[in-house]
Amino acid sequence: MSDVADFAGEAQALHDADLAERLERERLAREAQPGTEECIECGDPIPPRRREAMPWVTRCVPCQEFEDHKGRRRR
Repeated sequence: MSDVADFAGEAQALHDADLAERLERERLAREAQPGTEECIECGDPIPPRRREAMPWVTRCVPCQEFEDHKGRRRR
C-alpha cells in the first residue's frame, strides 16, 4: 500500500522532469534566436565577448543582473 510520502515523491519527480523539459525547450528557443549588439534595456553596447559566448543575449551584464535579481524577489 502506498503512503502519502510515496505519492508526494512521485509527484515531485514528475514535476522536476516537466520543469527540466520546459527549461531545455526555452534554452533551445533562446539560443536559436539572434541577440543584439545593444542592450534592450539601457541601449549600451553589449561587449563582443559576451555576444560570442551567448549569441542570443539581449541585455548587458548589469541589466541582466538586475533582471535576475527582480526574478528572485518575486519567488
